[in-house]
Amino acid sequence: KISSKISIIQGLAPPDRPVFPALIPLGENIHWFLFDREERKLKKLFTPKPISRGKSKWAIQRIDVQGLLPVREYELLAGDATGKLLDLRRFRPFSAQNDEFRISVLGGYRLARTENRKRLLEEVNSLKPQLLILAGSTLRVVLPTASPLSSKDVSSSLFEQYATARSDFEIGYLENLVPIQALWNDDEFGQPDGNSSFVYRDKTRETLELFFPHWADEETIVDGPGISLGLALPRNQIAFLDDLSFRKPPKMAPPICTKNKRGKEKCREGKMIPSGPGSRYSLVIENWLRHKAFKKEKDLWLLAGGSRLILYRADWQGDASLQDPNLSLSPAGPWVAQIVTNPEKKLELRSVSGAFKNTK
Repeated sequence: KISSKISIIQGLAPPDRPVFPALIPLGENIHWFLFDREERKLKKLFTPKPISRGKSKWAIQRIDVQGLLPVREYELLAGDATGKLLDLRRFRPFSAQNDEFRISVLGGYRLARTENRKRLLEEVNSLKPQLLILAGSTLRVVLPTASPLSSKDVSSSLFEQYATARSDFEIGYLENLVPIQALWNDDEFGQPDGNSSFVYRDKTRETLELFFPHWADEETIVDGPGISLGLALPRNQIAFLDDLSFRKPPKMAPPICTKNKRGKEKCREGKMIPSGPGSRYSLVIENWLRHKAFKKEKDLWLLAGGSRLILYRADWQGDASLQDPNLSLSPAGPWVAQIVTNPEKKLELRSVSGAFKNTK
């Protein structure tokens, strides 16, 4: 039996062309193979040159596979130049054709103690998901806020932090891989209310998609504005919303003025007030959702803020669950939930463990 030695993630992609970002030591030459046990065929995979930035000792090797069948289990193998087998993972291509489609949602993973992470992953595996959503607070990434950084420095800092976190990322060492989609969360980006005024927004998104990539086919998996993503299920459709890229910037509160004993007034600047919950999503997002809702005769569900599953309607922005002033803050701890189809063929987000509450 080969133990998992390389951090590997299976990205969300159409059944015939899954994608895998593998974290490998910088400068190491690894060969990748696909084994079809049913047909007893071993195929060497072409892989582009690994990517690394800054002073990181790690590199990301992207592995693209083509021509697979959704109903079949495959094996992804890694070997060195001498032919020694380094790693072996089993996986199934992503397929959304099953009426009983199961989506597991994991939030606040980085807040879990090391000894509790095994239990969390056991809970996720027991749900037998066909897709795993990492709903924010997944990896600890901090950006300096004292002074602006150059584009190169930002890329290097982000890459080094993501690579270090991925090297200890237990999900990357699962024996059986499952497609993963990672969502943004405010507390992962070094400043609260990561809206359109966030100067490092594009570099942060670029790094996120490097470590957690996906493919879109514009039919089942549909790219939306920012990192929003649409997914077509047999009886429903769901949109994973990006509430960071287009949000209105915070406003400056009125100055706070006080008078001393002599009656002289002294004022200091007010605090920055984040945009209200009702303005989290811009007109760009609204128009995209409106188009999706009327394009297909299926209910459209919105996964917003990581733990809010909302049925689309004309006034969806006014949903009570989006009015929580703590929506952008870190969760109180790790949590696991599952999106399931109920007897009425509607989607539900059911809590499995932990809580959806946010810290103040």
